[in-house]
Amino acid sequence: MGAIKRHTPEFRRSPIAYAKYLMLIVIMVALAYKTLQADNNFAGSPPELDFIVEDLPSQTALAIDSSLTQRQKFEVFRQSQEVSPWGGSATDAPLFERLCRKHSDIFGFGHGGRDITDGIIRELAKNDAVVIMEVGVWLGQSTARWLNVHPNVRVIAVDPFSAPNGTHKKLSKVAEEDKVSFGQPEFNRALAQFAISKAAPGAHDRVVFETGLYPQAAQPLFQASKDERPAVDLFYLDGGKRTDTDAHLNFVEETIRGIVSEFPDVILSGDDWGFSKRFRSLIVEFAEGRNRSVYVGEARTWIMINDQDPRFSNAQSLLGKKVALSVARQ
Repeated sequence: MGAIKRHTPEFRRSPIAYAKYLMLIVIMVALAYKTLQADNNFAGSPPELDFIVEDLPSQTALAIDSSLTQRQKFEVFRQSQEVSPWGGSATDAPLFERLCRKHSDIFGFGHGGRDITDGIIRELAKNDAVVIMEVGVWLGQSTARWLNVHPNVRVIAVDPFSAPNGTHKKLSKVAEEDKVSFGQPEFNRALAQFAISKAAPGAHDRVVFETGLYPQAAQPLFQASKDERPAVDLFYLDGGKRTDTDAHLNFVEETIRGIVSEFPDVILSGDDWGFSKRFRSLIVEFAEGRNRSVYVGEARTWIMINDQDPRFSNAQSLLGKKVALSVARQ
């Protein structure tokens, strides 16, 4: 089940560069046709350039337009990433089906508090696709949840897919023969995809999986042209946990600073509000001086919102009734 990497010539890795290349060919052909017509006094008119452009492949036609929508940018990005059989092979299906049916609890850790993000996501999704980057996917339960909030949701899911392995306590009730491949990234990733397909039918083309540790695994997005790449609207952090508290806090701080540097308007959110007092202080201090407030649901999920964004002037109503704590800017 090894991932198959799509190798393309350098000029084709940028959809806009590829479109410009094709456009140059089209223009040269049109000019040659016009010259030939003049030389030979052909009757009729040369083909219109607009007609030729409309006949180009749809992805190229989209790339020619410099004002791509968020939805279009996401689709171009999705098609540029590695390709592997979605949800594993046919031989994997019986095992995956059995795991989904008999051991649904292994696919995540519940959704407590996450509903405070739903109203914000729906507000963002009113006019175009809303892109969520989720760091820490596990076996796809949370990813399926985001996809089910609104049909305009798109997810960039980042995870090394090395957990759980066969010895993890979440798999204690799974038959030994079914545990053998757990911990192998290809297996865990395919199982996550299969589970997402079950929980969010037809949503496979709304997800990009980036396999590896963050931020290295997210480099394809960060290194893409800012004119071409989709913007991350909401960044959900549920990964990078370490037994070394200082190392974990350094990772969290570097992560949220880095994503805000890349996408200044991004909404930050995540799990583990109860991780430690130092963690909570880090999140609140980051919000200070940035015109942001931190809201917390069920003492678990937190979300940081820009107070001056007119879309969220009624943030309390968007967040719902389960907001247990509101931390205003100091």
